[in-house]
Amino acid sequence: MNIEFKNPPVAKQGRGLSSEIQEIQKVLMANPGKWALIKKDTYATVASQWRKRPGFEAKASSIGKTNRKSDIYARYVGPAA
Repeated sequence: MNIEFKNPPVAKQGRGLSSEIQEIQKVLMANPGKWALIKKDTYATVASQWRKRPGFEAKASSIGKTNRKSDIYARYVGPAA
């Protein structure tokens, strides 16, 4: 058996936040505490991505019984952004 000890390669930097997400964040931060419809007819997992952002809350609202998509609402609640 041949085992080699070495550090893993350095992770490449991501592309950063898209301009759309940056714009949504700015608008939400300018209106703290107010819910906004930020995405229509999309997957509920989009809300979970926003919940991971410090200072933001998000909820998915199912569009209908047969449609698996949701509308996404989000708001800025704190200075942690």
